[in-house]
Amino acid sequence: MTKTFTIVEQAKRAVTQLYRVSRGREIAALEAKLAQLSPDELVQAESDCATTMRSEASKRCLWGLTDRAVKRSPLLVSCSGDGYFREKALRAMTTKPDDLVTVVFLLVRSNDWVPQVRQIAMDRLVVLLPQLNVVQLRRLLPFVLLRMQSWQRGAGSAIKALRQHPDWAETIYTFFLEADRGPLSRMMRAEMQFETLDPYLFKLATQAHSTQVRAVATAVLLNGEVKWLVGWRKRWISKGENFYRWEPVVETRPYGVTPEVALRVLLTAGRGTTSLRKLAADTFIRLGPQIAPELATTLQDDRIPSVRRRMEFMTRKWVNKETLITG
Repeated sequence: MTKTFTIVEQAKRAVTQLYRVSRGREIAALEAKLAQLSPDELVQAESDCATTMRSEASKRCLWGLTDRAVKRSPLLVSCSGDGYFREKALRAMTTKPDDLVTVVFLLVRSNDWVPQVRQIAMDRLVVLLPQLNVVQLRRLLPFVLLRMQSWQRGAGSAIKALRQHPDWAETIYTFFLEADRGPLSRMMRAEMQFETLDPYLFKLATQAHSTQVRAVATAVLLNGEVKWLVGWRKRWISKGENFYRWEPVVETRPYGVTPEVALRVLLTAGRGTTSLRKLAADTFIRLGPQIAPELATTLQDDRIPSVRRRMEFMTRKWVNKETLITG
């Protein structure tokens, strides 16, 4: 019976073969195993391969990699700790449109600390990315929106190249419309700094399967403003006691929406899940009950205490103003 190895174990066996003259069965086995992974898993696998490459290089300080090793497995050599060999490996890669492993490894190298490696990775990606099909784009979406947004070197150029794919807008809209699990609100807010989803927000607010997606789209349409997280900063409470807390740094952009569309979204949210009804109650607090009197009356008797408390505050603000405590 054939033994099954983990990525780390298989990488060790494959790296050992890079320094030998024997046939590369272990290298082929590693690449076959990589082909079964998701993009997120491939990023971790790339890190495991890089760790293994550095460990093996330290053992063989007198026997470095050769051009033959680059030809045998450019994918594996692209994880080398030597920028010279990473560059050679990228040049030797055979880029195929259906090879998502190569695409992810190139995306990782687009954030490399060596400028020449980043440039070659981007040159290969500019040619390769437009050839991806819709299924491959959809598999890449969580990885792009969750990981690459935080990369500081050349990932911005890689994301820009991905956004120029002719099917990008339709693919990302379909993804958020149909997805039902994962950190969807975080991914959607990361995407909202661009205008890709703007034409689809009404459909996402009223038809998306995920409450997370519907809540993000509803908040934009009711508030007329798009928000996204750009980082975190310290807010000192007491420097003498080294007491502080982290608060989010948010950027915004306006979003134009007609009163008719906003009202339809409000009525839909008022009949939705708890998080959507909270957004509807917050809108009543901001604009008053006259925008949808029947819905306001219904939410005042909502079964969820947090919704009722919001509507009670709305009543004090707009109806019984003398009871409102403003501090």
